[in-house]
Amino acid sequence: MLLTPSAPIIKEFTPVVLPYRYFSFHPIKNITTGEGGMITLNDEEMEKKLRMLRFHGIERDAWKRYGKGGNPSYDIAQPGYKYNMPDMLAALGVVQLERLQEFNLRRSKLANLYLEGLKGIEGIELPQSPSYDHTHAWHLFVIKNSKLDRDEFMNKLAEYNIGYGLHFPAAHTLSYVKEKYAVPPGTLLETNRAAAKILSLPLFPDMLEEDVQYVCSAIKEIMKNG
Repeated sequence: MLLTPSAPIIKEFTPVVLPYRYFSFHPIKNITTGEGGMITLNDEEMEKKLRMLRFHGIERDAWKRYGKGGNPSYDIAQPGYKYNMPDMLAALGVVQLERLQEFNLRRSKLANLYLEGLKGIEGIELPQSPSYDHTHAWHLFVIKNSKLDRDEFMNKLAEYNIGYGLHFPAAHTLSYVKEKYAVPPGTLLETNRAAAKILSLPLFPDMLEEDVQYVCSAIKEIMKNG
């Protein structure tokens, strides 16, 4: 299906219509299929190429080959990949999509509880809201700890049985990027500083409000005694 990307909701900026948009359905995202993703585009030639590349370079879909009156023979037009999403996972995504607004509202409520519960804790920097009208998806709830070493902070969270994530390491510190696009020493200092201190707290629709309160209380204790 070809979808024309909608204009951004940020009114202060000139809308830019991108030719392609990419969506991840990883388990931690706002809706999931277990794994996989989706591309929307308004380019028929690119759509044809992507459909071919996603399944070994075979030009015809399986249902066309094995359906009534179909011919099971096939040809490989060019080297491709095994990127097709199983129907069972796609069905899960369709059901999740119907609940996206519900999930986002729940995430927003939990995020606001975090913002209130962690407000004023010395050493904890919270996400800030932009000045323009927006709808935040709250895919992640990222904080910065400017007081404790991050490894020490993570160990303390683990003692309270609180999960966490690192989203994301600075791209230029990854081995592949370092080898291919060397960044001179002494540059991107603010990027390094931020990447060394950020940490994602648990945030998912089924999380209880009591869970958020527990996380906030634990962080208060950790920062007080750390």
